[in-house]
Amino acid sequence: MAIISTSAVKKCVTCEYWGGARAASTTGREVKYKLRPTDGDTGICGNRSSIKKGKPVRGGDSGCSKWTKWSSLK
Repeated sequence: MAIISTSAVKKCVTCEYWGGARAASTTGREVKYKLRPTDGDTGICGNRSSIKKGKPVRGGDSGCSKWTKWSSLK
C-alpha cells in the first residue's frame, strides 16, 4: 500500500537526501511512497552533516535539523 505526504511536511520522504523509493506528483506538491518496510519505505540518509547519515530511515520519520526539501517538490 502506498501513502501520500504533502511537500510542506518535513519528513524524510520529502528530504533531498533520503534515498528511498518515492514519486513526486505531477504538481510537485505531494510524494507517494510505500507504507511498510517490507514494501520498501526505508531509504538511506545521504546527508553528510545529519546524525542519520548512512543509516536506514523510514520515509514517514520526522526530518532532522538538516532537512532540505526534495528538489522535485514545489
